[in-house]
Amino acid sequence: MMRFVTVLLAMTIHSVHAGPVTTLDEARQVSDAVMQEIAQGKVKAGFDRLRVHTTAAPAEVDVAARHAEAGLKAPPMLERYGNSIGSEFIRDIRVGSSLVRYIYLHKFERNALRWRVDWYRAADDWRVVYFNFDDKVQELFGN
Repeated sequence: MMRFVTVLLAMTIHSVHAGPVTTLDEARQVSDAVMQEIAQGKVKAGFDRLRVHTTAAPAEVDVAARHAEAGLKAPPMLERYGNSIGSEFIRDIRVGSSLVRYIYLHKFERNALRWRVDWYRAADDWRVVYFNFDDKVQELFGN
């Protein structure tokens, strides 16, 4: 029964955000869902979910997804970081009323990565204009 509820919830979240993202709450929900998929090892699925909300060309998203997946599954990465154990929302940073960055920690057994998702609103809907990860978790402290 619990698995059915989880699957139903995931399908609901995905279908709600297949169209334009018109609020910051929706942008956050999409970002959370993307990070959850990536943390579960479903990198392509995470990037596919983001694809409909980005200003990037589909080919760019495909290349970014392949590079991210290859990097996250590379033997040196696995040796240093271990297996993925989840993600954690850290904070958002807003610049005016048209730009927001969501920052996440991608948690592994021995280390973590920082992910950033930037959303921009020019008119009525929000679009992802930047999505990236790096190992600069020390910058999360702000000093």
